[in-house]
Order: sequence, then structure tokens, then C-alpha cells
Amino acid sequence: MNLDKLSLERNKNPIKVGNIELLQPTLGDIDDLGWEKYQLFLYTIITDSKDIADILWFEHKIWYEDIKDEWMFFVQKCLSEEKKIKVKVSENNIVEGIGIIDRFRDALNFFLKTEGEYIIMDKKTEKESEIYLYNVLPTTEEDVFLLSPTNLKITKPCYYVLVEYLRKVNWIYTDYDFLHGGTKRAKKYILKHQYDGRKKKAKSQNITIDSIVSSLVSQSQPYKDIWDYPIYMIYELYYRYIKIDDWKNTMQALHSGCIDTKKNPIEWEKINWSSVINK
Repeated sequence: MNLDKLSLERNKNPIKVGNIELLQPTLGDIDDLGWEKYQLFLYTIITDSKDIADILWFEHKIWYEDIKDEWMFFVQKCLSEEKKIKVKVSENNIVEGIGIIDRFRDALNFFLKTEGEYIIMDKKTEKESEIYLYNVLPTTEEDVFLLSPTNLKITKPCYYVLVEYLRKVNWIYTDYDFLHGGTKRAKKYILKHQYDGRKKKAKSQNITIDSIVSSLVSQSQPYKDIWDYPIYMIYELYYRYIKIDDWKNTMQALHSGCIDTKKNPIEWEKINWSSVINK
């Protein structure tokens, strides 16, 4: 899968994975949906056991390492409520399928540009059983959806690609502090602080998408054009401006004689405002 920065900045051609096409949303697409709903859809798809390890342990007594398969963890979340779907498999045959809950359906429909419902399919062979999600489309019959071999299918590999893609275009790079704990006891200790700090963190957030957009416009990004920028580029520009400010501040301090370059050598490659942003 091609996830190089230039392709993500241009966002011209969709990335194809099997019969799935991935094209990142623009700022305008996100605004039309609503930022809060976009965040809900995004984290509905990408959240794995490590992201909620504290909740799993302190609310359900499930240790994150006991979840061996993130794909199956995702599927189980999709089925957290019972939902039956009428599925037309042939001209005269309508069966009852197992549908995923609405939040997961809506998130997949938004990012994959599909419609209708998603049902769980189980393909059994002599060696193994493969679970996947199948998109079923509306028919002219009320509350009946069509199952066709050409419809979009999400397999385990496709799911991992989708998660990687959404994390990258939204600049989500997580360093899990608790993983640095050498023992299970140390990890639990770190997770407890993480669990206690969840509400405080949500309340103290002061950098939001609207403040980022305002910052970009104040830095001469064209107001009318910015809504057509892919979300990857919005974050790229924001972090680039931060890097430019760091460069300016360093140069100002250097010319003012506030930096002793003999004691504190400047790493020019790192502070160069046009260097690669490592986040």
C-alpha cells in the first residue's frame, strides 16, 4: 500500500485494497459530517485493545495482552448488540443475517463511501474459519438488503490496512506509556494513572480543529480553498507552521547571543523548518 507523504498530500487517486478504495476526506467533507461525529467514526474504527487497556482492566478485568487478535476484537465490538438483517441471497430466497450495530455501520459507510448495512460472514474451510464483513445494499423491498458477490468485503488484512491508513492521514501516532513498564505490576500502575486522568484530559483540551483551521488561515492559507484540502494536509500544514516558529525562535535567540553554541550545539538538520516532520 502506497502511504508516502506526497501521495497523501495530493490525495488524487484512491488507494485500493482488494475491492476497497480509500480516499481520505477533505476538511469540507468533515465539516459537512460534523467534527464530533467524524471523531466518533474515526475512533470507532481505529481503537484497539492498547488504546483502551485501562478501561478493559479497571472496568472489565480484561488484560489487553489476552486479546490476541485485534480483528476479532473489532468484530466482537461490532456485534455488541443483537441486530438481525433480512438479506436477499437469490431471487426467491431471503434469509436472516447478523448485522453490525449502527455506529460501526455508519463509520464504515462514511470512510468507504458505501451505503446499506454490513453483515458478518463466516467462511469455513477444512483448515480454518475466516470471518469477514460484507456490505449488503438496499433493495426496492422494504427492510430487505441484497447480498451480491461483487459487493464490498472487509477481510482481516483489509481491516488492518484501513486502520493504518486512517491513523496516518489523521496524524495519530500513539506512544503507549504503559508499554514501557517492565512488569505487569508496573503496567497496571501506569494504566491506573491513565484511567484516572481520562476525564481531566478531555476537559483540558485547548487545541481543536477549529483553532487549527483559524491558525492556518491566519498564516495566509486561502480561506475559500482550505475546505478542499485533505485532512492529512491540514495537519501537515499545522505542524509545519510550528516547525517554522521553532526555527524563527532559535534564530532570534542565536542572533541575540542567548545560545552558547559551544556548550549547546545546534542540530541544524533537526530544526530546519523544511525538514521531515517526525511526530
